Amino acid sequence: MENPSHGHQCVDFLTNLPTELVEEIMMRVDLPTVGRARCVQRSWRAIWSYIDFCVRFCKVAVSNGPASLLFISQKNLYTSPFPQKMNFVVVNADDNTFRMCCKSNLLSLHPWFVQEILPITCQLVCMRLQSQLVILNPQIGQQRIIPAPFHPSLLEHYWTVTFDYIDSMAIYCIVALRQLPNGRMYAKYLSWIPYESLNGVVYGSWKVIYSLCPHVVMLEGLFVGDTVYWCINKLVHWPVNQINRRELLIAFSCSSQTFNIIQSPNDEHWKMYPLGFHNSTKLLNLMAKLCIVDEEFISLTALLQVWELRNDGEENLGYHWRKLHNVMLDFTPPTVPGLMVGPFMRHWKRPVFLCPKSSDEGDFVVACPDRYQFYIYNPVKSRFTLHVKPRMIQAMDHVAAGFFWCSLVRI
Repeated sequence: MENPSHGHQCVDFLTNLPTELVEEIMMRVDLPTVGRARCVQRSWRAIWSYIDFCVRFCKVAVSNGPASLLFISQKNLYTSPFPQKMNFVVVNADDNTFRMCCKSNLLSLHPWFVQEILPITCQLVCMRLQSQLVILNPQIGQQRIIPAPFHPSLLEHYWTVTFDYIDSMAIYCIVALRQLPNGRMYAKYLSWIPYESLNGVVYGSWKVIYSLCPHVVMLEGLFVGDTVYWCINKLVHWPVNQINRRELLIAFSCSSQTFNIIQSPNDEHWKMYPLGFHNSTKLLNLMAKLCIVDEEFISLTALLQVWELRNDGEENLGYHWRKLHNVMLDFTPPTVPGLMVGPFMRHWKRPVFLCPKSSDEGDFVVACPDRYQFYIYNPVKSRFTLHVKPRMIQAMDHVAAGFFWCSLVRI
């Protein structure tokens, strides 16, 4: 993979223009734009637009080190289980410069940072005859290719991987294998890769730690303190071809290398979204449930519950939940001129929960009910606030100083 450096000009809107004028400019821009929102001030700013990076979908990840680096992956909006061409761009938000890092057949892209000085990004590359993990240091342009622990026969099936950076000693991932004909999960296991860094080159090897039961749908993990939590959706098949969905949490302690299975505080009708405080050891659990959908599809309301996961460290208690509060959120879409609400609601999707990690000021982006507004949850003040965005958010991540970075695409 080549790492060419591009010197295209960027559209910089970081001026003292009024917020309304900036929003109007962003609505008229026909290009995908990367922006940042300071939720406290309710203001939006478009940082730059990459003219040669006109894509239908962008995934954004932000560094947590001193350098304000932005990792953006390019992928088609309508994904398939087959590899697609994907570009990978590294943006320096301090001086608004960017460069193309690679272009390859990527199935998934998971950037994270091993140390504050050494940002490393991992890409799981799926090719016809091999699969590999690419660990890249974007600052010096060096990379290390590590073969993934997959037998060539497994490449005939669709598989997904979630990565989580834990500490300076290990990188953990969960691999899910799914058969294409019937779509049933038939294998899951967790593996990790220790590494050593020498002159920007990363060395390591794979090791299988734990195998999970089949028929389990694994979601992306979340690291809080010295424990990583994975939210899973266990499918229990009944004799009458019915499926009972049960939400679970798997807690893996990095210090003791042990697992704990934590039951959901609610029944199968609730959807679980773990939330983790930034630079904290507290884990919050957001339970969402669509509770009011009338027959005419005129209103859509969701009941959200916020739970705190406690671990007293005693064998007789262990992990247990404590409910903080309930809140009702209105997810009814705005009225569209010339379009009846009923037909519009029939194509309405469930609320999208964007950012599982908070900013330094403790805010979570917990819901994106439609393309023009989203909710911010502050656990310190125990309240939800409604914010309006100038266009649809495709992806979101957090960074220091209370800014939420996202890719904004005009609809």
